[in-house]
Amino acid sequence: MPALLADPARRRQPRAPWCLRPLRRGADGARPLKPEAIRGEIMVLAQGRAPQTFCPSEVARRLADDWRPLMDAVRYEAGALQDEGMIEASQKGVPADPRTAVGPIRLRLSRDDSGAQ
Repeated sequence: MPALLADPARRRQPRAPWCLRPLRRGADGARPLKPEAIRGEIMVLAQGRAPQTFCPSEVARRLADDWRPLMDAVRYEAGALQDEGMIEASQKGVPADPRTAVGPIRLRLSRDDSGAQ
């Protein structure tokens, strides 16, 4: 293992709640975007796609035209939903924490919630 990865201080830490600072919706910036809106959109997409997976960027794209700044907040809220057992996150087919995963991840409704086991 490279020394860079072996040092625990250099490993990626979970994103802090500061990523949930008030964000603006759309190009006009008229309405603030709240964590509940992000969580709701994740669940709507998860339930609509069950048992298929989806990318967190699809959630961000539904919430704002300028979606890239929302990605940290979407991943943070996906991690919170995963902690509650409502959704599952995976990277290359392996369970992953959306808050610490580096690279593309997929989300889906928890198998317990979808009824498909």
